[in-house]
Amino acid sequence: MKLLLPVIALLICTATFSFAEDVYGCIINERSSPVAGTISSGIYSIRFNVQGEYVWCYKLPEGQYSILTDNGKINETFSALWQRSIGHVGDETLHWLVKIKE
Repeated sequence: MKLLLPVIALLICTATFSFAEDVYGCIINERSSPVAGTISSGIYSIRFNVQGEYVWCYKLPEGQYSILTDNGKINETFSALWQRSIGHVGDETLHWLVKIKE
């Protein structure tokens, strides 16, 4: 019985994450210098590096995220939700967008 509860919890968590949509979005660097940092949801984390005046795009699992640059100057939160449609990039629909300004 002690083993059954953790197994059920693991199955529920696995099923929840497998049904989550991956949503496409971009970081737009409006600075002339490169910006690097981490996008994190607490469960999911990925590094990014955007060259000066360039765009970095990626598919993230749906959820709430925070973006933190390596120099600590930018610490913002955003939502990556499939219900929100911002625009299109090629064949992809944008569902989240973060602008890094001077």
